[in-house]
Amino acid sequence: MTFLPANLYHTGYLVEDVDECVERLGRLGVARRTPPKSHDLPIVVGGKRLRARFRYVYSADGPHHLELIQPMDSDYLEATGPMTFHHLGFWVDDLEAAVLASPDWGLTLECTYLDEQDDPKVSYHVDGAGVRYEMVPVSHRPVMEERWALAGGG
Repeated sequence: MTFLPANLYHTGYLVEDVDECVERLGRLGVARRTPPKSHDLPIVVGGKRLRARFRYVYSADGPHHLELIQPMDSDYLEATGPMTFHHLGFWVDDLEAAVLASPDWGLTLECTYLDEQDDPKVSYHVDGAGVRYEMVPVSHRPVMEERWALAGGG
């Protein structure tokens, strides 16, 4: 796994209001997007199990996508403004191997989101400058590509 531009597929922002942000970006031409979706997932931060509840949308037209995440009563996520940079999202071939190798890349594991079976779903890592990197298994790519293909407009 490398952090090459070809593996970078989205930039995530924390937002106070997904609907308002979608409307604002739509006026700027970012019109096609996935329908808002909600998640309530377990998350492990520093060995402690928390909950992350949020609504989110993706811009549909790529190759690079914007992810807008609105925290909803979350133990972990917190919006600190109308639209604040949160992370760079990369595809990884093997999430477990990428997590194990992350210290070699100068990254510190921040948290791991778990799926409904308590298996790792994605992980967030931070570099020395404070930039957050989301690692997403490439096996999830077909699901996202289908969501983008079915996306509607504003």
